[in-house]
Amino acid sequence: MAEHEGKVAVVTGAGSGIGAETALHLAREGARVCAADLDPATAAATAARIATGGGEAMSFGLDVADAGANRELAEAVIERFGALHLAFLNAGVGRLNSVLDGDTEVWDRVVAINLSGVYYGMVALAPRIVAAGGGAMVATSSIAGWIGQAGMASYFATKHGVIGLVKSAASELARHGVRVNAVCPGLVKTPILGLAHDSADELLGQQYALGRVGRPNEIAEVVSFLLGERSAFVTGAAWLVDGGHVGSPGGPGSEESEAGARAMLASFSSNTKAFDRRGGPQ
Repeated sequence: MAEHEGKVAVVTGAGSGIGAETALHLAREGARVCAADLDPATAAATAARIATGGGEAMSFGLDVADAGANRELAEAVIERFGALHLAFLNAGVGRLNSVLDGDTEVWDRVVAINLSGVYYGMVALAPRIVAAGGGAMVATSSIAGWIGQAGMASYFATKHGVIGLVKSAASELARHGVRVNAVCPGLVKTPILGLAHDSADELLGQQYALGRVGRPNEIAEVVSFLLGERSAFVTGAAWLVDGGHVGSPGGPGSEESEAGARAMLASFSSNTKAFDRRGGPQ
């Protein structure tokens, strides 16, 4: 039997990149999937790809920073599928800002999406998972939740915050049969990064022990594992999926890392949608 046969899953930020790949992966493993994204068209496109592959899916336009919209998402899933067992809270956004520039507008928006958005998702979806008899949730943090980086104060702060939120939720929800974990990707090849695939490895791969950046399907595999019964004794964990970046000689603090960081920041500066997994313009 497929790993997620009979389960219903919600994936946020499902319009592209890691979210879309994970929604497709869960569907291939038997789950019925709600693909949610800020851009309803990209969410619908992911749902259509699932249907084309023989799966069952719905789509939902969602701004994760809106607590009420998260409640509406939960209601729509129950109305369509009758239950909810799994959730991948993946939507997020990255913006350049620093302590010295004092841009509180950027800070507030990134916190609203990356941290409050995960909390609102948990608040809306966890009771539905409990009502179904238990299940699992995974939230997207990042290697940014393990380290620091000049020039991205809000992004790194929120990714540390996601790990803390996951640990707290895991402790609270364990008695109800719900496991909660975080996945912490390194840099992943997605169109939204604004770098060609070859140039991503060339410019940024030197930061990673494996010599390259990640692929969306590699993150999806880990998320699927954390949502499934094979990880039944795993909760409150923050899983690095980073090609050895954090523990690598070319990782944080090294010359290679600093050079890669400069390339990454240059990419962000020229691509205002960098690291945006919600699918809409900011």
